[in-house]
Amino acid sequence: GSAAENPEMKQRARVDKNHKSIVECFRKLGCSVLSLHMIGKGCPDLLICYQMQLYLVEVKDIGGKLRESQKAFMRTWGCPVYVVHSTNEVVSLLNKLRGSQ
Repeated sequence: GSAAENPEMKQRARVDKNHKSIVECFRKLGCSVLSLHMIGKGCPDLLICYQMQLYLVEVKDIGGKLRESQKAFMRTWGCPVYVVHSTNEVVSLLNKLRGSQ
């Protein structure tokens, strides 16, 4: 089906405006980053490796809302999916993750 028939398909390849700066921030702070945004179907945008642990991260613009497919993915995934809106939230997340290991 075309993007016109399926709005989720159209959304799939789009990245939030802050995607690049957030990826750069994760990398600057010692993370390996794999972008998953092309997968779609509610899959989070990033797979992060931080201190030998893997984390799924959804990137949203400030004020951005999760789509229903993203909420469904998060409900059924079985481990947390973290949502970040800014580089400040990246720093806070990594501090939290470091403290929980």
